[in-house]
Amino acid sequence: MTKKILSVCLMCLLGAFLACEKEPRIPVERKPAAPKEEKPGKEAEAPVKHGEFAYLILKTETPQQMEIDTRVPILVNVKNTSNRVWPQKGSIKLGYYWTDQKGERIKKMEGRAPMRKEVEPGAIASLRPSVKTPLDPGKYFLVWDMIEENVAWFGSKGATPLRIPITIQ
Repeated sequence: MTKKILSVCLMCLLGAFLACEKEPRIPVERKPAAPKEEKPGKEAEAPVKHGEFAYLILKTETPQQMEIDTRVPILVNVKNTSNRVWPQKGSIKLGYYWTDQKGERIKKMEGRAPMRKEVEPGAIASLRPSVKTPLDPGKYFLVWDMIEENVAWFGSKGATPLRIPITIQ
């Protein structure tokens, strides 16, 4: 009787765990490509290859419209799918930059958010960087990517940045 109850309890726990899992277990592998475009405020996934420069953006709460020349705090949850630890306040950071509709970067319109704690492979960092908006109204893309300072943006090493269309008013 006790074994039967224990077996049923374990099955219930397993079912509850699987039902709560909202993120994919294994990121989709892709060749480097143009940044993936997502709709603001939705669950977001930026699939990447495994290795030293790998990550997965699980969620971002990015508004569709922002005012010119302001700072907007934006929640971003990013999973370390690489094979190394991201140190607290180290050289690996969540970064953003702005591009125009053609994909050209807007000069001096980028920022970074350091890891608030050490992020082991497989762990998730929840960050809220303050994003500086462009000075001119128009349609832009806000691009989220990881960066290792003085080394490279992860997107230049095979990762796929997350690109979100934004209207600046």
